[in-house]
Formats: sequence, C-alpha cells, structure tokens
Amino acid sequence: MAEKVAPIKQYMSTGVVTIGAEQPMSVAHRVMREHRIRHLPVLGGGKVVGILTDRDLHLVERLPCVDPVRVGVGEAMTTNPYVVAPEAAVKDVVAMMVAKKHACAIVSDEGRVVGIFTPADACSAFGALLRDRVTA
Repeated sequence: MAEKVAPIKQYMSTGVVTIGAEQPMSVAHRVMREHRIRHLPVLGGGKVVGILTDRDLHLVERLPCVDPVRVGVGEAMTTNPYVVAPEAAVKDVVAMMVAKKHACAIVSDEGRVVGIFTPADACSAFGALLRDRVTA
C-alpha cells in the first residue's frame, strides 16, 4: 500500500501578511507586533524577494548607525527565501527546512503568496500525524 503524503497546504498558516522591500524596518516591527508574527515574506515588484524575521530586525538594529525609520526592510531581509508550492509534501518541506536551516517556507501558488509554514506549523503537523498513527 502506498504511503499517503500530506501536502503543505494542509498545515500551512493562511492569511499571510507581507511587506514591501522598500518599507522601513520600523513599519516591519509594527506589523509583526500587531499581527503577532515572527516571519514576513518580503515583496518587490509583486514577487517574493526575501523573508524578514524578528531575529533579522533585532540583529540589524544593533549595528551602529542604523535608524529603523530610515533603513529599509530590503537591507535586513534574507534573500532567496525557501518557497514551495501548495502541493509540496510536508515531509519534503520539513526535511529541507532542517537541512538548510530555513526559518520557514513561503507557500506560493503561481507567484502569489498563499501561506507560510513555520516551525509552529511543523509541530502542529507532527502532532496531527502522531494522532493519526495512534488512532490507526
């Protein structure tokens, strides 16, 4: 019997908040606080160009001469974020996040951000998979 592979869309967080690369870091802080999130996909020209984490913000802000009101998100973000399709297998996404130490996976459908998969989502998926195994 073939193993059932759960797609990432089953466990991702939806309603993703994004930010433009040109926005100041101070705006990113406000957005993260208001939405109680730690990861912001960064858009440039309507495309994903990076990922900004709360850790990135704090690290850059500690540098001398950095003014969070004047320095843009593009200066603090990590470029080349991990982007996957909604149908990507959870096990493959988690394996890549671990192997490459990605903070999250941005879920994109035909260039449009539709979700994000964070370590909290991974724990939720793991719990669901364990429940399924125990009840099977």
